[in-house]
Amino acid sequence: NDRYLNVTANAGTNRSLNGTKIDNGVRAQLRWVQEPWALDADYSDLLGDSRFPLRGTRAGGYNEQADNRLANATLTRPLGRRMTAKLSSSISLSQFRSHATAPDASPPTPRDNYRQAYRLETLYNPSERFNTAVALDVSLARSINLPAQSTANNTDTRSYRAEWRWSHRMLRGLTASQSNTVQADYEFFPFAAERNGLGLDFNSVTTLAIVLTPRLTVDVIHNARQQPRGDWRVLADGSGALLPSDENLNYTLRSRVTWGAFWYSASTDE
Repeated sequence: NDRYLNVTANAGTNRSLNGTKIDNGVRAQLRWVQEPWALDADYSDLLGDSRFPLRGTRAGGYNEQADNRLANATLTRPLGRRMTAKLSSSISLSQFRSHATAPDASPPTPRDNYRQAYRLETLYNPSERFNTAVALDVSLARSINLPAQSTANNTDTRSYRAEWRWSHRMLRGLTASQSNTVQADYEFFPFAAERNGLGLDFNSVTTLAIVLTPRLTVDVIHNARQQPRGDWRVLADGSGALLPSDENLNYTLRSRVTWGAFWYSASTDE
């Protein structure tokens, strides 16, 4: 169970009123444990051939071929008896190619979608009553339109996300937990720099779980979220500046009472 490789393949055809789609794919899953390391990885490749006959005035009338490739891996290692480190990575590429089969058809733009992501996480469990974890995510999403007349909409989105969460069983029937995240999404337009933007997201969720009796539980959840956004300008010295344009503030307090198989929920928003 600690060392294996599974390989599967699939083939299928789906027919509907809109057209026909033929799918062919292969997937491989790997697990390898070499104390104290553990590696989990998988790879998949799915080929799709969609054919849409002409319907009405401008609907359908084109064929589209899609190639979706995805690979990811997670490396885990314990750091002592109470701490565990995880390193995860993923990469994917989706390619779409279409061509018209009718004179008045408008097939989708040929395009590529690329994504890569990394996540480093550390979990700490000092006791059964308390646990905590910190994580850092870095990702890149790239959308590429191939025709020259559509390249102005090409985008590169770079995201950075930090997370801290914890859970503490304060009493036998009282558990408090919290999740805090900070995220920054930089959106770049390679051929239209004046449209570059930056979105920030600060989010905190606090939960109190109260068990009054074996059949009666109460959950109180508070969510505070702040989301500023604006244009991002690169200065002459290479640094960047945010020109704020809008900001969303959201504070929510929710409560839920559960009795046996039935529950009642009430919430208030500020």
